[in-house]
Amino acid sequence: MLQPASSTWFSKKWERFQNSGKRGFVKREFTDDQGVTHNYVVYVPFDLPPESKPPLILFLHGAGERGTDGTKSLVAGIGPAIWETKRNFPFVVLFPQEPPANTAYSQKAFFQNVDQMLDFMIEEYHIDPDRISVTGISRGGDQSWSIVDAHPERFAATVPISASCEPELMKRVVQTQTPVWNVYVRGDNTRSGQQYRKLFQDLLEMGFSPHFTELNGNLSEEWWKHDAWNFTNRCPAVFRWLLAQNRTENLNQTKFQTVFPETSPEHWQLPSPAWNLSGGGILNSAGTASATEADALFRNPYRNYELHFEFKIQRGSGCCLKFYKADQNDDPGFFKMKIVLPQTGSSSVIDEPGEQWLTDSDNLAQHALLPDDWNDLRIKVDYSGMKVLLNGWELFSLSPVQTQELNGTLSLGLPEAAGSVEWRYFRIRELE
Repeated sequence: MLQPASSTWFSKKWERFQNSGKRGFVKREFTDDQGVTHNYVVYVPFDLPPESKPPLILFLHGAGERGTDGTKSLVAGIGPAIWETKRNFPFVVLFPQEPPANTAYSQKAFFQNVDQMLDFMIEEYHIDPDRISVTGISRGGDQSWSIVDAHPERFAATVPISASCEPELMKRVVQTQTPVWNVYVRGDNTRSGQQYRKLFQDLLEMGFSPHFTELNGNLSEEWWKHDAWNFTNRCPAVFRWLLAQNRTENLNQTKFQTVFPETSPEHWQLPSPAWNLSGGGILNSAGTASATEADALFRNPYRNYELHFEFKIQRGSGCCLKFYKADQNDDPGFFKMKIVLPQTGSSSVIDEPGEQWLTDSDNLAQHALLPDDWNDLRIKVDYSGMKVLLNGWELFSLSPVQTQELNGTLSLGLPEAAGSVEWRYFRIRELE
């Protein structure tokens, strides 16, 4: 049997001959510019068509998985999650391994090797260079921020998990127009509470709208507050979001404009006394025992737009939004969108005043609604229709035929009497 010769060139050819056609978790070798060979793993979807251009996820492991065996990076994070659903996982995933801490090997050298490995992945598996994302856990979460800062032209999105980076680094990354979904457990470290919340507000004021998901670390005494990855790497909403990311398209997107009621009163009509503003720019609404409050009207100047905000259910089943048609003064009707806790009924969209049912919510997405915490709601209306995401999950989808009459104006309200909801962090941008 032929054996690879000592030359680097022949070793690379031999490694490629042995492994390029394999599927699933494939152990491979990379030889760096100094001639040092590094073991790593790549996950290749089983049904990957030969001429397709698949997306790729770069996974950066935690400090405990450093080494030279090439496989330890599979034991925590995305590796076990892929194993559970591997035949349905649509990404090529690159698992580089950082050498042990006691070796003379810098993070800069590691990133240089990873950059060359990504070039090889593009050639070997025909990866779409516009659809390369990065995620990592713990130390790898920190590196997920750092590698985008070092190579912003490379990545379509990043999902840092349980990271603890300096806020200025995070701001630099967000300003590269790289979409971010930052996930952490409340109480994990000194930054995973108020500092991250303050940073998030700063980023909103700068015109960006990243995802910052704060998991509740008090759910059980056994919860290890550093582990946000077992949840995140098994959350389908995260991977659907990554599938939608494209580096070139993201670079061409405009910034968001904050439209908080206290700073942009020209956009709002708030009926008094049911609606009021409290500390921190929180908009409060409350019904009475006999009737819901009058809706708060948001005068949206755009027909095609993205509107993001957060809401918290203080009392009652949920919240209600109305999307108005044509000229509001002609009272032509509206879409009534009810978002309620699953134990109280189905969330739905109704065409009023005829009470024509349009759609119910996705069942899994409705179960993402948090009863006593802040919920992230993202509404997108454009030529393809309307999509509404709740905490990253697609809650509703309406066709362009259904939404073509909407004029952009909407209102906030309650689905029942005696309910109470808080609202905050309104931001919007126009879409072409």
